[in-house]
Amino acid sequence: MIRPVPKPFNIKSYLKRGSKFGNTPKFFNGRLYHSIKEANYAATLELLKKAGEIKDYTPQYKLRLDVNGVHICNIIVDFLVIGKYGRKELHECKGFPTKDWKIKFKLLQAIYGKAYKYEII
Repeated sequence: MIRPVPKPFNIKSYLKRGSKFGNTPKFFNGRLYHSIKEANYAATLELLKKAGEIKDYTPQYKLRLDVNGVHICNIIVDFLVIGKYGRKELHECKGFPTKDWKIKFKLLQAIYGKAYKYEII
């Protein structure tokens, strides 16, 4: 699957308007993460990758949620982590689950089933 090139992130605008949940953005490895918790988890994943405990990880992983060929919405998960033996896991860094996230997560489970392991960090 070919993914479109994402639009460039406007950091000045983001820092000016702030986060809707009051998170403080943080840079790690040249990438801006939406919260300190998320950036710290990226650092942990980087160490696990260097130690050979995981193969790779992808931040801000986007999944389409389609039902019967109709696109309903997208869910952007904080990290797609590919384990040592190829198992895919979705990791989400959340302080608390919102109503929207709970609905999208239920839809994700209904569509993808147990194809992904899901963890809230």
